[in-house]
Amino acid sequence: MAGKFKIAQDPTFTAPVTIARAGGGTIEVGFTFKYRTQSEIAELLEEWELRRKDVAEELETKGEELSMKQRVELKIGIEAKEVADLVSAWEFDDECNEDSSRRLLQSSITALDSIKKAYFEGLNPARLGN
Repeated sequence: MAGKFKIAQDPTFTAPVTIARAGGGTIEVGFTFKYRTQSEIAELLEEWELRRKDVAEELETKGEELSMKQRVELKIGIEAKEVADLVSAWEFDDECNEDSSRRLLQSSITALDSIKKAYFEGLNPARLGN
């Protein structure tokens, strides 16, 4: 037998995330993601769905009273929580925290999609070669 392997995954994994920049450029930034089992991911996705439903209800009841800026802030707030759910560190100069996540999401409209894509591809890297 060549060696022993453990079944349990490491608590984190790293993957590059391609972040779009204004003007059409991109940068590749290393992210450290929190590993989750399939069941934990299912729970997380349900939690995200509930958060989004809560905000949708708030928009429905207060929609006319809220400015466009307030609506965007609600959206960014949800997205920053999703980043916090997935990411434990990154290679930006800025500290990895909610405030920095909000600034990233404000400055790059596609950042959340890029982060989620890298996360889920990182969970199943074998699939990338097919």
